[in-house]
Amino acid sequence: TYVEEEQWDAAYAAFEAVAARWSASPRAPAALLRAGIVVQEQARNRPKARAFYQRVISEYANSEERPAATRRLAQVR
Repeated sequence: TYVEEEQWDAAYAAFEAVAARWSASPRAPAALLRAGIVVQEQARNRPKARAFYQRVISEYANSEERPAATRRLAQVR
């Protein structure tokens, strides 16, 4: 909903909260990846985007989101 309403700060905060609260959930890496995408593309906060992508890579190394996080991390360096 926050993304659709273009409330970018609230959107990435909500994605981050999902990952924090349900870190063992299979949806956690997707939430972090989406947070990074929102921060990178809408808020233009490259350091924060890198941090989200790095978390996906390090905390969810076996997730399906890892390749996308790795690609996106390379884009924001």
